[in-house]
Amino acid sequence: MSKKDIDEFFEKEDQNVFLSLLNATEEWLYDEGEDQPKKVYVESLTELKKYGDPVLEREKEYLHRDTTFNELGQTIVRFEKFLLEHEAGDEKYDHLEESDIEKVKEAVAKKREWMETKMQAQQATLLTDDPIVKVSEIRMTTEVSCYYFIDHIK
Repeated sequence: MSKKDIDEFFEKEDQNVFLSLLNATEEWLYDEGEDQPKKVYVESLTELKKYGDPVLEREKEYLHRDTTFNELGQTIVRFEKFLLEHEAGDEKYDHLEESDIEKVKEAVAKKREWMETKMQAQQATLLTDDPIVKVSEIRMTTEVSCYYFIDHIK
């Protein structure tokens, strides 16, 4: 994905509020702000983060989502290759039970369907929307897999 301008992740109204808060905070800092207790600074920062953090999170998710979906896709392809090798009679998988192979087939089909569904849903959202699926969720889906069966070859 190409880098987008941070403005593209803001709702226009939130961006206006955020910019006003930034300007007011800057003025406050140069006026009476320098002699305030830490608690007042923390409150001011908390108010700014309320608008800024969701935007930064949407940008971060946007920047890493495609790569993470690609990683999941590569994992699914690895499982599909394993299944094809097994179906072709590759003897390194002879020791695996057919019930285990069926579990892998089901898991691979579910993972592919999940990935395709989430990708389509995500593509229908705006940059200003919270993501349908987070990168951490995609990574977790990639990691929770059937490697046990593939890694236990003869």
